[in-house]
This record gives sequence, C-alpha cells and structure tokens, in this order.
Amino acid sequence: MSKNNESIDKGANTLLDNIVGAYNDSLEVEEEELYKSLEVATNVRIIPLDKLVEAPKDWNFYSPITDEKFIGMKESMIKFGLFHPILVWENPDGKDFMILSGHNRTRAFRELLEEGHTEFRGIEAKIFRTEKIDKKSAEVAISYANQAQRNSTTKESFKALKKIYLDNQESEDVESKKENYKKMEAQTGKTTTTIRRILNLDKLIPEIFDMVGEELNYKHVQGITGKDKETQQWIFENFKEQLTNDTAKKIKKFTEKEQIEKIFDPVEEINESEKYLSVNIPPIIKSEVKKLIKEWEKANGIKWTY
Repeated sequence: MSKNNESIDKGANTLLDNIVGAYNDSLEVEEEELYKSLEVATNVRIIPLDKLVEAPKDWNFYSPITDEKFIGMKESMIKFGLFHPILVWENPDGKDFMILSGHNRTRAFRELLEEGHTEFRGIEAKIFRTEKIDKKSAEVAISYANQAQRNSTTKESFKALKKIYLDNQESEDVESKKENYKKMEAQTGKTTTTIRRILNLDKLIPEIFDMVGEELNYKHVQGITGKDKETQQWIFENFKEQLTNDTAKKIKKFTEKEQIEKIFDPVEEINESEKYLSVNIPPIIKSEVKKLIKEWEKANGIKWTY
C-alpha cells in the first residue's frame, strides 16, 4: 500500500471515529481502536447503483474532478477495480443511501455500466447507519471526508473548515478557539496556521472573497481581513484592478489609508545617479536632521539608508 493510500485510509477512519464519539482526548487512537469504532458505526457491503442518491448541493459543494482525471479514474477501475469503498448514509426511510464521499467514483461506475461493463452494477460502500448517525452529522461528515481525501480549492476548504469549526463548538471537549483549532488539526491534517488563515476569509467582504483562489492567494489577504468592512469596500472600489498578490500582501492590519494609497500608487523611483548623497552633518544637529528625514520618508513612502 502506498503512503498516499495509507493517508487516505487514516483520514477516513479518523472521520468515522469522530462521528461516533469514540475519539480519544489525546487524539492518539491506536489502529485497533479505530477499527472497533468502524465496526460499531458502519458495515461494508456492495450497494446497487440505483440505490444511491446524491447529497444536497449545500452539503456537497465540491467541484467534480477534471475530465482528464475522470478518464484516468475510469481506466484505473477497469484494470484494478475500486481501491477504496465510498462512504454512504442510510436514509431514515431505509430505501436508499446518500453518498457522503465518493461522488466521482460513483459517477465513474455509472458510466462504465452504461458502456457495457456489467461488473460495475454495484459499488462497495461503508454504510453509516441511521441509528448511529443523524442528519446533521451526515452533513458534516462530507466536509471531514473530502478534507481528508482530496485537494480542495480555497473556497471549498473554507466552507468545509467552517462547518467543522461550528460542529466542534457544540462539543463538550472544546472550550476555546485554540482547542477547536487543535482538534481540527487532527481532523483535517492541516496546521493551525492554515486553518486560522482560511477561516479568516469569513471577515472579507463578498467582492474581495470572490477574488480569493482565482486572483488572490488566501495567505496574502490576511492583512485585509483585519480591516473593517468600510475600508475593504474602499479598497475594492478604488483599487480593484491593482489588487494583486503583490499589493495585497503589503497591506497589514494597521496600515493607514494614506499608506494603502501609496501601495497602489507608489512614488516613482528616482534615478540611480540621484540615489546616493553624501552629507557631513554637525554632531550638534544630527538627531534633529534624522528626525526630519524620518518624517520625510513617512510622508513620501521612501526608505533611505544612512
């Protein structure tokens, strides 16, 4: 088994362990205990494709994989079969099963069946039973599973992490934001810094949030997340075209509007021949001259070396 497959299995089992409430406070559950939890929460069986239903869009907000990856997935399934069972939730009426993780794999099975590969009539699935997992837990399970098993976009990660964060807030073993972040580290495999930065995107106005991922890296807008909504709107309305990773990362939480304007409209650089100046300053006025220079630097957005 490859390291990647081991990582995927570990993420899925951690998901199961959290949902059934058997997660150890130390977050160091041995493999044997994980499989005991798995046996309690789920069983594994082949489910006919016509018994599977899609999760609601607001539950499963993840984008389908690319056509190239999807074709590769189908070719792999023909040669080797299914590497990992999908995760499903037994609907309360007991008539069908909702897909929590494995939408792309299920879609591949359905296409292969339509193409005449009758061996793909059913798919192996780990089933969350209704009596063990309620509707709310099933919804959050999608975020757990996809964070553990796929490379999500920034916006997908934001939505998933926010759901996990809010779900953890209701847990008795989480009493502070710091404890929540530590728990999320184990749940998602992401560092506290990454989790905090992605969740900070919730502080952005919609117009700037929409730029994250496509035009802006989430790491570079952290200073903007510290600005009030009015200032963010001012930045967007006046400097949208100039708002890039290079300019965004220069904006800090306490950067004043005057300095922000200079970031987007920097003072033209002076010629190299004018850059250096040698002046002999009498010691008696040296401190006063330095003070004047610093005031001039601040007013013009230029830093001198002297």
